Amino acid sequence: MVTSKDKDEILSRLYNMLSLGKSPFVPIKAFSKSNTVISIDSLIYSPDKTGIVALIITKTSRNSIENGSLVKVVYDGNYLFVKKDSLLPYYKIYDYSSINFVNFSSYFELKETLREYCFGRRATEDPYSNNEPRYNMDDIRFWKGDQFRKIYSDTSYIK
Repeated sequence: MVTSKDKDEILSRLYNMLSLGKSPFVPIKAFSKSNTVISIDSLIYSPDKTGIVALIITKTSRNSIENGSLVKVVYDGNYLFVKKDSLLPYYKIYDYSSINFVNFSSYFELKETLREYCFGRRATEDPYSNNEPRYNMDDIRFWKGDQFRKIYSDTSYIK
């Protein structure tokens, strides 16, 4: 169940990350508060509700001279791991996304691509990179795996 409090808190932290030029909002010249709108497409919760995967989509206006247009709107998307402290209303965001989908011309097309990556793949024992999940994010094994526990034991979450 997505709560508006979780969504609001995570969105607030994401805008703070944007202001500071922290990943995934880099390079800083491509993203700014004046030209970027951040949307949380979905929040996927762990069985204990303390783990969250946030599917993020940004809409950014960028200067371009393609097709005689000065402004080009592009959509970028990725996912971020979030740990919600069970005692405090505190959210730790980890930049362990194995992939960024960039420069889509349609929100819907990007949303479908991101969801296919997160939910439509098959389980693999040989992920593309160390950060790529072995299981789909709606698979209970995803939340119980060594890979996810390793992320949560990392103290270098985005502050």
